[in-house]
Amino acid sequence: MADILGVDSMEIVLEAGLDDDDLSQSPDQVDLEYVQGTVVKGIERTFTLFDDIYLNYCLENSKPEGFKSKSYRDKSVAVCTANLTYIGAEPERRRYIAWGWLLSALLAMALAFVIVYVSEYSNLVFKHEAMLPVAIVLGVFGVMALIIFYYKTQHKVIYKSDTGQVPIFELSYMPRNKAYKIFIGALEQSIDKAHHRAGVTMKHRLVGELKYLRKMSEAGIIAKADYEKARGEIFRHKEYQV
Repeated sequence: MADILGVDSMEIVLEAGLDDDDLSQSPDQVDLEYVQGTVVKGIERTFTLFDDIYLNYCLENSKPEGFKSKSYRDKSVAVCTANLTYIGAEPERRRYIAWGWLLSALLAMALAFVIVYVSEYSNLVFKHEAMLPVAIVLGVFGVMALIIFYYKTQHKVIYKSDTGQVPIFELSYMPRNKAYKIFIGALEQSIDKAHHRAGVTMKHRLVGELKYLRKMSEAGIIAKADYEKARGEIFRHKEYQV
């Protein structure tokens, strides 16, 4: 109860505008827009930096477990706003490799090769006319498994909340893409600007992050368990105890 009262009392004394954490903030001035898409994987995300400290982003999977999923595609799409004051400057790079599908593809193709060799080129007595169709089916399955392997293998850049370390938004990692590099540079500058703008102390950021994550949890964008874990981290921060 004491912690909750502490949060409420801090919220009252925050200066106007410093704790603005609406999940659907409307831009007054657009700073930079970036659309990230790949034709093969069918991914398209839109990111809009605006008013110096905000980011509108298209969240393709708005379920709380979305950031733990190994698949990009999800029919649930939402547009949310991140207040960069509460976003950590150092993102996490995470690679998901669908090893199971790769091994399945290699095994199927290897079996198909062996069957074709036995049925067409060897003198073994147990050859059967059904072996070639089986090899074709295995070959087709192997190709499909390779496609699924490529589809499910991802390299992400995940931005998390500053203290609670809850994943907020993610991008596909494209280090050779010029537009990607420009956007990442602008995003880093905006996060730094948001962290150091006039009147914002670490205590303001902690309370604001807590409020922001609570709204994300109530909206079903992040898991409640992630919010509770982040809440504990924020309460334990030395600046929050002051």
